[in-house]
Amino acid sequence: MSVTQIGRYRVLRELGRGSGAVVYQGRDPDSGKQVAIKVFYARLTSAEDFAERFDRTLRTLRTLEHPGLVPVLDYGIETGEEEDADAVAYYVVTQYMPGGTLAERMDGRPLLLSEVVPIVQRLADGLDAVHAAGFLHGGLNPEQVLFDIRNRAYLADAALRGLLHAQPAEGAVPLPGMPPPAPAGTPAYLSPEQVLGDPADGRADVYALGVVLFEMLTGRQPFQADTTEELLRKHVDAPVPVLSEAALGRLSETSRSVVWLHDVEGYTHEEIGAGLGRSASFSKSQLSRAHARLRQAIERDASARPQETPQCTPVSTN
Repeated sequence: MSVTQIGRYRVLRELGRGSGAVVYQGRDPDSGKQVAIKVFYARLTSAEDFAERFDRTLRTLRTLEHPGLVPVLDYGIETGEEEDADAVAYYVVTQYMPGGTLAERMDGRPLLLSEVVPIVQRLADGLDAVHAAGFLHGGLNPEQVLFDIRNRAYLADAALRGLLHAQPAEGAVPLPGMPPPAPAGTPAYLSPEQVLGDPADGRADVYALGVVLFEMLTGRQPFQADTTEELLRKHVDAPVPVLSEAALGRLSETSRSVVWLHDVEGYTHEEIGAGLGRSASFSKSQLSRAHARLRQAIERDASARPQETPQCTPVSTN
């Protein structure tokens, strides 16, 4: 496969390499627009049924039009040159996001509440659209949250991890007394059922979103460990840490009242998006009133401190 051309797209430069693919910045000759081209590693696409699953999944993803999802523009298969005619490479073309990743924006520090709320709202709504289409993201983490030139957040790689990791990774080593963890996803954001190797549904994505929300508010992940095995065990056995007073002290009293992360599994997408607490605790009218109070808190927080403008950096490669 030429490094200057993938399908009809001209390759401008390599953006980076992740665990599942190489990502290039390219240009669509038909529209003149810049795009991101994700080319999957051959070792992840060798299953006999991969071509069928790839086509079925990407046909559906192209129909998903949601403001919280990175748009899938095209997909295809690139064949090798004459000396390697049997080689094929599967690629996905998406909108190019020049605003960097959420991980780069946080960089080990908490974000302002006025930054956090619109990000989580867009991600939660985007996950709802993914789940309604019958898919699980399965790999939500700050590297999968991208920003456009207007600083709007988008969820990347919806359903692609499940496509690449339909079966447990060969040679996966189980924890003592536990089945092997699911290969899709980053350990710091895996839900208990993913760690245990149990069937996962949309609640696994909600759990990951709760971890990302905790990290945005505190500047750190809820669980810390010296080894991956210990970290995975904490997702299963340890209670979710309550946000410290030091972290909450930067928020207004009204804002604090809506940050209840110690019961993540009780959230719906809508409640996570609005930062409004447990589904069993609120009626629809109560949610509306709480949302109004939250918006007022955001406005106060925003007026009390200057807004920071992050640096623009390349898109995610994971």
